Amino acid sequence: MGDKSASVETFINPQHATSSMSRAHQFLQQRRLCDINIAVGTQKYAAHKLILASASEYFNGEFKEVIRDRERPITELLIRNEDEESVQVVIDYCYTGVIELSENSAKNVMSVASLFQLDDILHAYCNFLQKNMHTSNSLGFWLLGKLHSCPSLEKYAFDFVERHFTEVFEYKEFLKLEVEELNLFIKSDGINVSNEEFVFKVVKEWLLFDRTNRDRHMVTLLENVKLPLMPLTFLFDEVQSLCGSTADCQKLVTEAIQWHTIPERRGQLASNRTRPRGLKSIAIGLWQRPMVKVYNSESDSWSTYTTLDMGRLHFSLAIVGDKLMAIGGLSNSTTLGNCEYINLKTSEKEVLPPLQTARWGTIAATLNGKVYAMGGWDGSNYSEIVERWDPAKRTWEYVAAMPYKRMLSSAAVLNDTLYVVGGRDEFAALDTAVSYNATTNKWKRCATMKEKRNYVGLAAHGSYLYAVGGCVGKDTDSENLSSVEKYDPQINRWLSVAPISTPRHGVTAGVLNNKLIALGGRRGNTKFSEVEQYDEKMNKWMPFAALGDVPGVFHLMLVPPGALEDD
Repeated sequence: MGDKSASVETFINPQHATSSMSRAHQFLQQRRLCDINIAVGTQKYAAHKLILASASEYFNGEFKEVIRDRERPITELLIRNEDEESVQVVIDYCYTGVIELSENSAKNVMSVASLFQLDDILHAYCNFLQKNMHTSNSLGFWLLGKLHSCPSLEKYAFDFVERHFTEVFEYKEFLKLEVEELNLFIKSDGINVSNEEFVFKVVKEWLLFDRTNRDRHMVTLLENVKLPLMPLTFLFDEVQSLCGSTADCQKLVTEAIQWHTIPERRGQLASNRTRPRGLKSIAIGLWQRPMVKVYNSESDSWSTYTTLDMGRLHFSLAIVGDKLMAIGGLSNSTTLGNCEYINLKTSEKEVLPPLQTARWGTIAATLNGKVYAMGGWDGSNYSEIVERWDPAKRTWEYVAAMPYKRMLSSAAVLNDTLYVVGGRDEFAALDTAVSYNATTNKWKRCATMKEKRNYVGLAAHGSYLYAVGGCVGKDTDSENLSSVEKYDPQINRWLSVAPISTPRHGVTAGVLNNKLIALGGRRGNTKFSEVEQYDEKMNKWMPFAALGDVPGVFHLMLVPPGALEDD
């Protein structure tokens, strides 16, 4: 007994907490040893104070009051204005740590979780809703983020609505917004609209939905609609009739009419209402001294904004904030890992940490604010490597490699999933497609395309991916394609759609004015400046404003308004 040399060790059962909570959950289901009833609506749910207080600060606070008065122990706790089934689900979670997330239950379960101060459920739902956001639910998700103080969900949903404004506001959910909520979007220069008339029609429909109570908000909203950018006929026929005799509204209409009819006064009239809004579409040539072309929706034309000195070939591009990011490339037969930010307004460059694996022919894409550089040629081999750039940390990190080695492929993001298709490897052009889930850091093989496509264009539009053109072999002098196919992730299948007018590779696919477009490209020694727009209802490509006198291979990008002009 007194031997100081006796051995001592600590035993830890790693399953103890799990098995104990599992047994407690069985007691809950059997209503054994329960000492509290949670009353909600017409239901009463028996539970254990100790378990609830351990899991939730709300219950901990409620039951503390009981300890101070031991003569009157609480046996029932009333929960007001919450959904009965959702309360039961959250009580179950306190025992199991498991909850099924669904869009249908989000509103009610998040409300209960917020009341019970279960932030882990709220965070789980915020992440879940971000991954399942689309045009029909994004406004509702934005409101949930605001209501339950989930800033990441709120910002993600707001940005989503801005990017898909015309599609989101075709749904009538916006009619239930409060004036302050609607005005946040109306005053934003980031909303992606092809013309200001659509913004006015949104305001008009919202006002007429309950005109008796909403007419007083007319001036507040119309102050943020860019009336001077509308055609004169629209101002007279539509805007004036809505404004009626409201003096402050008529002042806004008069200002807009003067902008058109007295151009010499535009310096005095200039304001936020006269400055075009929305993301700017730019096309950047992929050569050593590329031109940057900017699309103007009012004149339906492209203009040359600036010329950049890239000093390399086969680089990839991304937009980070209001700056252009150039990644990797090839210079004098040297494979580069160099990366830099480029200020489009001044052409000034900021050197960034290089790729950890130097490559050219990579494809870059942005997912959840981070830039992914995928595949390419590392100087000796085709690569499956993927690196991710974190703008906040200003660092590159390796993430899961792609299932296939490839270069000169194309990438796009659809429904919070990153897709890479086509390109080539050491043997041939590729018809393979893969998708990446950033949450799980895993790649998944998708259905193969109908044709092999090297130098393919890829864009996400609506619910589909569109693969446009390309060439069928490793070399660009192989057969060039005019065919187009779309990928439906719901059925994991590629479907043929109408072809573009001219077979070519290096065509850029993108979205402009909420329409799918195919831009530029080349075939042999012929370079193209043509731009085509796809009409989904007619399944037909139609001419769009051409790039002008600078044909070739371009990269189409959307940039925030401040990236190209002084604030």
